[in-house]
Order: sequence, then structure tokens, then C-alpha cells
Amino acid sequence: PLLSASQDCVILNFCLSLLLSFSVFAFNSILVLAKDECIARDYGKGSIVCVCNVTHCDFLKPIRLKPGFATIIQSSKEGDRFLQSQIPFDSEDLDINNVEHNHFIDLTINRTVKYRSIIGFGGAFTDAAAITIKKLPKTMMKRIISDYFSKNGLKYTIGRIPIGGSDFSTRVYTYDENDGDFQLKHFALSEEDLKFKDLGPALERSGFAKSNFSLIIVDDNIQFLAPFCDAILTDSIASDYVSGIAYHWYSTGKFSRDLINEASEKFSDKFLFSSEACAGWRKGIEPAVSLGNWTRGEQYAKDIIEGLNRGSQGWVDWNLALDMEGGPNWALNTVDSPIIVNAEKSEFYKNPMFYILGHLSKFISPSSVRIDVKISKSNSNDAICTAFETTKNETILIVFNPMTSPMSLKISDPDFGFISTKLKANSIVTIVYK
Repeated sequence: PLLSASQDCVILNFCLSLLLSFSVFAFNSILVLAKDECIARDYGKGSIVCVCNVTHCDFLKPIRLKPGFATIIQSSKEGDRFLQSQIPFDSEDLDINNVEHNHFIDLTINRTVKYRSIIGFGGAFTDAAAITIKKLPKTMMKRIISDYFSKNGLKYTIGRIPIGGSDFSTRVYTYDENDGDFQLKHFALSEEDLKFKDLGPALERSGFAKSNFSLIIVDDNIQFLAPFCDAILTDSIASDYVSGIAYHWYSTGKFSRDLINEASEKFSDKFLFSSEACAGWRKGIEPAVSLGNWTRGEQYAKDIIEGLNRGSQGWVDWNLALDMEGGPNWALNTVDSPIIVNAEKSEFYKNPMFYILGHLSKFISPSSVRIDVKISKSNSNDAICTAFETTKNETILIVFNPMTSPMSLKISDPDFGFISTKLKANSIVTIVYK
């Protein structure tokens, strides 16, 4: 287990036992409440949300692998959510360039070339997330935890917990309001910690201790990676205290993601991952909450895949859940979330972001190693992909098609053969085989 601290947050790498108290009840609630079908609702934002209530909630059922076949999992703007199919490998090469679709992409797997391993994926237990989730009936509260952390959910392995208040609190507070108290004699947890965020028993079961933590640096936008890392990690004394580097996504529209690659290569002895991201944060430019917004899911897909391909070893979302306004937030800095809670109706809504996250987090397990995948032939520059090999020797390939037209996909793997399939317009697929 990993405990990482920086300026204002603690990153907790959860093992399964950490959430044991939740998961026992969560799995029971799945048996009672859940069926795998999505109750779709269209709010006119480009795609659908899946609605969960006291009696029904979809879940991401485990896949079954078949020798000689690849399992395809697809989600799309059209409304597919984790649609599964299987296709056989062919021993002979396939020509897909003259098929019905105008766009095609040929990918070649090379597992002899390996890169960095994965730490994990997760989200933040902010005050806002905890307060919002607690407004639901108890079975639904447990269901949200299950949807994120269980085998029938996104299989998250990381939880981020703010130290004291953040903007996603209902008030401004710290753990010590006394100036000059460098001995922390007045340090004390807040009401929010005791009522909503008490993970002490779970942490104790998971084996955390004062010596069992790792320090990360930066934990800010990517333009700060180079100056902070150069200042701290080139100092041999300071560098010894640091285990990892974290960054946020908010400035990736202004600065090149190559800054991530540079940090990964220059400081390869430190782990590196994205520690915060959310959609709807540009106040005055876009609405905070946009139910069913597929474009926001695509933003997640692009950022995660591009980051992984540049040396990032994980990705942590911001709030696990928010209310219908994208809060609560004392600074009125409301944003969107993969899960939006409608407490008045005892419902919560899974946005496209939720499922796109699952296309990666559910299948790329901790310690999976990124392997080389090359676009050997294509007539489009828009599709992006990444590939991993898990500790169970499963090959995981994620391909994202952001175009408004379908695309033909061919995969060549020298150890397995050839497969071809169709990517729907505005879709993402996860391909798994062993």
C-alpha cells in the first residue's frame, strides 16, 4: 500500500481489504438491486446517462475470456455501455482497407518492448462527495462505493483524501487555526472527518502506519513539472525524501503533454501519475453539470490515453460524486462528476465519463506493464490507442475513435494472429485476450 502526501492532499492506494466493510454490503446490494441493463435517460447533451435508483442499477459484469478469441467491450455516443462481443483470431492477414467504412486503422502489438508499470486509477473522497453520497438511501450509498471499487464496478485502487478543507467543502477550515503552532499542539480533525471521511478502521486493517507512506511533489498543472522537479529532484538530499510526481490536467490545452514524457524520462526513478481532473471547470464558459455529455467522456479518454503513452502510471479523478449543481462548493467553483446525485428523487446518474474511465481502470490492473503498439497503417490521425500486459498475461488494448464516422480496425499480434472489427462513430473499445 502507498500513502502519498503533498501540499493539500493525501493519496491512498487502496487494496481490496481497505474497502472490505463497504464491499460486503455492496455485493449484497448488487444481488438485490442490480441488473446489468442500463436505464437510459437522455438530457439532450449528446448521449445518455444510466439511471440508478433504490430498485435498479446497471453493473459492469466481468468478462469471460475464450481461447483463440478476443473479447471486445464497446461504449459509444450512440448509447452503448460496455457492450460485449467476441471475435476469433485468424492465422492469415486480413485486408480491411477496402471495406464499407471510409476510415481504417491497422495496429501492431509488440510485447517485447515494455514501458512503465501501472499504479492504479481512482477518485477523490472530498467533503462534497461524502456529503452528497450520504444524502442517498443506505443501499444506494453502498452501491456507489461498489460501482467504483468492486469487481462489478470500475475496480478503482486509489482514493484521494484532502487534508482539511478544499473548495469542495461547505466551509473554509484547516486542522490547526492557530498561527505559529509549529508543534501542532492544537491539531485536530474536523467534524467533516468524523462524520463523513473516517477511514481509520479501514486504514488500520490495510496495514498503514506512520512509516508506510510516500511523498509526492508538484501535484499541480503540467507547466510546473519541470521547474519543481528540477529544483527538488536534482538536489540529492531533497530527492531522497521524494517517491513520486503528480500533475493535474487543467492546462493541457495550453501546454504540450510532452512535458509529462520529459518528466518521466528525466526522473524515471520516481513514479508519475495524474492526481486530479474534472470536466465543467471553466466557469462562465461551460455549465458545471452536463448530464449525458459524451464530449466530456472523450476528454477523459484522450487525457488518460495520452498520459499513459507518455509515461504516466495512473489517473485519479476529482470528486467521486456531486449534486445536481456540481457541488456543494463554498467557493461556488462547481464542476461535473462521473456520478451525479439527485437526492430529492433518490437517484444517481452515471455520466459517459464513468464508463470511459471503466474502459481503462477495470482492465488495466495495478502492476500491468504498458507494451508497444504501433499504428502500422491508417488514413486518419484522430484515433489513439494504448496497450498493456497484466500480471495474469492478459493483453489489454484500448482504442478511442473520436470521429463522427465509423472506422475499421485491424490488430496484428505475432503471438496470436489477426482480428478485425468495427469501431462505431465516437466510441471507445477495450479489447482483451489471453
